Amino acid sequence: MPPPEPEPAESEDDDDDDEDVDDEALPIGRLSIGGASGKNDFGEAIVTAVINKRAGGTGLISGRKAFQRPMNEGIELLNAIQDVYLSPEITVA
Repeated sequence: MPPPEPEPAESEDDDDDDEDVDDEALPIGRLSIGGASGKNDFGEAIVTAVINKRAGGTGLISGRKAFQRPMNEGIELLNAIQDVYLSPEITVA
């Protein structure tokens, strides 16, 4: 009886399992990152959140726009952004 065939050696590329993953099947959301704080933060943040949600996004990172202002204004801005993502009327385009 002949000896068994040796298994092929693994190359460095074989360790990369990402090649076999279908990106379309992954439930990964998208985030949009805002810019510096400015005069029209509320309007810009809402428009950015709507665009992001319609593009399949699941969140908006809002640092300076929310946190470099009085607490009650920052909370109001964050709540407005949350309202966009919670709204069933705003859907993926």
